[in-house]
Amino acid sequence: MSDESTYALLSADVTIHHQDRLALCFFSRYDSPMLRQVLAHPDDALEDPDCEVLKSDHTSTVGVISFDGRLFVLKRYNTKNTWHALRRSLRRARAENCWNFAPRLTALGITTAPVVGWVQERIAGLKSRSWILCEHVAGPTCASVLSDDSEPAACDEILEEITGILLQLRQNCLSHGDLKATNILLVHNRPVIVDLDAVQTHTSATACERAFKRDCTRWLKNWREQPEIKARAIKQLRKAGLVNGN
Repeated sequence: MSDESTYALLSADVTIHHQDRLALCFFSRYDSPMLRQVLAHPDDALEDPDCEVLKSDHTSTVGVISFDGRLFVLKRYNTKNTWHALRRSLRRARAENCWNFAPRLTALGITTAPVVGWVQERIAGLKSRSWILCEHVAGPTCASVLSDDSEPAACDEILEEITGILLQLRQNCLSHGDLKATNILLVHNRPVIVDLDAVQTHTSATACERAFKRDCTRWLKNWREQPEIKARAIKQLRKAGLVNGN
């Protein structure tokens, strides 16, 4: 078992259950008949009329569902076609990646949506679709809060927090891989990082630096239409010693 795979397992007792073509894995503290029902039939949960669908395309389907008196976010990673399914079957499932890295980032002081469980589908012995279930985090996206018209001091505070997250990732040889502004929620102006399916650990300083630069580039790309925010974001990165120029 890899070091990354141990983080989720060490952070709490985990229940593993198999049903037909699905392997279910969840933190035992969430265990309930409704949780098992959702994980055993995740497509039914996403197709339920009470599910609030946030996104549905060829890459993923995301919905907010409710059970046991709480809100959760269920995300299904879709396969685009047979060739895509075969390529994905050789890699770690994206849902499993979220499951492994959420506790690790939390241990580093980076707030993420708490993971509840994940599901792996296998067809003819090959990995197929996967699902991740997380607690629902109520808060606007970074993209909907930060703009050139926002109050400068509040913007700088948020940008400094996110710069601190980038610094933490770099110091721990990690990269997020998809730092869209919509993947950063704000709860009381504190960032919560979501969509961890592309997070990676890097075994060499060179690979880490390349991935870090990609993260920074993607982060700054969010503000192409907001030059004042982009300038403030660059200023924070430079202040932290993460970039040298524009």
